[in-house]
Amino acid sequence: MRPLYNRLNRAMALNELGLHAESEAEARDALRLAERMNQGYLVAGLAAGVAEACWGAGKLEEAEHFSLYALEQEEVFFRAPACVILALVRGRQGLATECEQLFD
Repeated sequence: MRPLYNRLNRAMALNELGLHAESEAEARDALRLAERMNQGYLVAGLAAGVAEACWGAGKLEEAEHFSLYALEQEEVFFRAPACVILALVRGRQGLATECEQLFD
């Protein structure tokens, strides 16, 4: 499982560098492996990573989908990043109240 943690970190680093397409590809590929291994923590983290990369690339529908998927895993550690991306999406959708609630 350690390689999947490394891939999670790599995806996050790529996203921080503005390499959203590379980050998304890394996180999506690792996410498929984490899903097969039934690793909820890694699924949540990688889904949040895909959501963040999609947000950075302007893919709002995919950012929303993967944020919600990350939240479904009920992993507390990745709740905040998934909520932030979902709030940003809701803001772009003009849903100010929901956006504020997610940030709260």
